Amino acid sequence: MQIPDDIRRCVVFLYASGTTGRRPVGTGFIVSMRLSDVSPRHAYLVTAKHIVEGVHRTGKKLCARVNGRGPMEMALWAETQREQERREKAGEETDILRVFEDLRVKPPESVLTLANAIAEHEPSIVEGAQFVDLGAVGNWIFHEDPNVDAAVLDWQPSWTLDLWPFPLKHAANPALIAREGIGLGEDAFAVGLFSRHVGEPRNIPIVRIGNIVAFPEERVATGTGLQEAYLVELRSIGGLSGSPVFTYLGGLRREFPIGGEVTMTTRAGAIYLLGIVHGHWNLASEEQVDAVRDPLDGGERVNMGIAIVVPIARLLEILDYPEVRAARETAQNSGAAPA
Repeated sequence: MQIPDDIRRCVVFLYASGTTGRRPVGTGFIVSMRLSDVSPRHAYLVTAKHIVEGVHRTGKKLCARVNGRGPMEMALWAETQREQERREKAGEETDILRVFEDLRVKPPESVLTLANAIAEHEPSIVEGAQFVDLGAVGNWIFHEDPNVDAAVLDWQPSWTLDLWPFPLKHAANPALIAREGIGLGEDAFAVGLFSRHVGEPRNIPIVRIGNIVAFPEERVATGTGLQEAYLVELRSIGGLSGSPVFTYLGGLRREFPIGGEVTMTTRAGAIYLLGIVHGHWNLASEEQVDAVRDPLDGGERVNMGIAIVVPIARLLEILDYPEVRAARETAQNSGAAPA
């Protein structure tokens, strides 16, 4: 399978920041949702709960290392938003990433002029990675089931940050899984931090590829309690915690309702958000969470290649809590700028 490069742009790297400096602890990613087809997108930062609680428990701050948009990226993004709004008002079906890439290939003169103006008047704007303080642990929202390893932050990042929220209309909830016939053996991939090659001066998220090997038929015993989880075979090492996991539909699908025939499908290449990486099994012991460890604690863990993935349905439950919906409605009704 070939994975679109832009899907890496929903990912941020999470760091613990203290008096002795910063160190990477895992991955986070941005998602978006709408109240309606015409309302602005509202963004959330998502990661594993144990990362958020673990960093704050040690008295350190949690921050995100995020790529910035340079002048050309900012000009292209501004033009993309205008073009997307024009197409939506005209009733056209559009993909904002496709609009952006089309403009990047052949930017109009207005984009070049705006990019030059930004570079001249805002010389501090750079494309390199920058750190953003994510605030107190109380800003995060957790699932009412304390064993669900998911954390959500209502976060509308600045448009100067190079982030593309993944739309939750493409989340693999139970209804979508049933409709698409998603099952065992499906291609899956995670996008996240590789601690040995973080990237300088920009983040370089890597893609780790595998397959779904078990559905959440019964809870899995983990270091943070019993987890409802997918098991996904992924080639990975430390730093995967909090990463998004996607499933990728191939061109050949078995259509069980019509007698088990193998058919071609127009859904080939469809990508759906499956869940959030909790951790993996350690070669020498029980399950371990997959955050990068301090070298004083023995460095990175080596795992058996089976990732424990919290279903995206648990995230959708958090976002459907009355207080979360109310905050989203208030922000969108007030005209707050979307990510």
